[in-house]
Amino acid sequence: MRVQLLLTRVITFTTILILVGLFLIPTMSWAQNYTLLEPTAVGLSGETQIDFSDYAKRAFDVFLGLVVLISVLMIVVGGLEYIFGAAVATKTTGQRRVYAAVGGLVLALTSWLILYTINPDLVNINFSLDRVGQSMNSGPSAPTGTSGTTRPDSQNPGTGNGNAGPGAVLSGSVPAQSDCHEASNTECVSLNEAGATVANGYSGINGPGRTDRVHRDVAEATVWVQQNLNSDHNLSTQITAAHTEGVGHSAGSEHYEGRAVDIQPTGGNVTSSNLNIIADYCRQAGFTYVLVENRHVHCDAR
Repeated sequence: MRVQLLLTRVITFTTILILVGLFLIPTMSWAQNYTLLEPTAVGLSGETQIDFSDYAKRAFDVFLGLVVLISVLMIVVGGLEYIFGAAVATKTTGQRRVYAAVGGLVLALTSWLILYTINPDLVNINFSLDRVGQSMNSGPSAPTGTSGTTRPDSQNPGTGNGNAGPGAVLSGSVPAQSDCHEASNTECVSLNEAGATVANGYSGINGPGRTDRVHRDVAEATVWVQQNLNSDHNLSTQITAAHTEGVGHSAGSEHYEGRAVDIQPTGGNVTSSNLNIIADYCRQAGFTYVLVENRHVHCDAR
């Protein structure tokens, strides 16, 4: 009985530690990106940075796996008690342990299955209040007294004051440039060299198969967006993803064609309000597709 009690306490204490480590500590700074020390433990490889919502989702998956593991272990312990217990009380305890473990296992898996059956998004952890995607052929209506497409002063791209007409930089979609990684392709330029603020040391733009080179027009529009956000709203941003070579994004992503960027507020400014402001400026610049995601805004000129 002492061994059984000790085992139960160890499992309970371990579970509590796992919960604290996976959930409570990260919530103290949920606005940050996390560099995983052991990414293979959650099905990733290499040095990987993820935001808190992705972190929490993977932590939940790990915790659900631990629930299954502990439940099976308790079934085994209860079964051994029932088989080898000499006293009736021991057999009864083992039987109850098995019933409790099976009940907990069924409850955990059934609750997940019900949510997934209703809507798979219910089991996806998302801390963003808004997730808005718009496919647009133009930006918002031009202010009174303006017409057509207005390009900002090339020497002072921040003069738009957030009130530029439709397509302040881009007049529509741009040609696909799948070879943006090639320095010989003059249609693509480095965002950093073009004057954009790029996230340093972030695997989303500096990892294997990734580059900050995009189509020249996309780079100009990105600079316009960042400079106007800074001058009009004192909102600093960084580019966390640009052109990639078959990695990091879903099939058919415009990131593979060098005509898409992910823009994220810096510091602790990742809020729903700021993300929507960024999205509005992307539309004003002429990006034809804008998607507000968990921590950044995807802007592309497809």
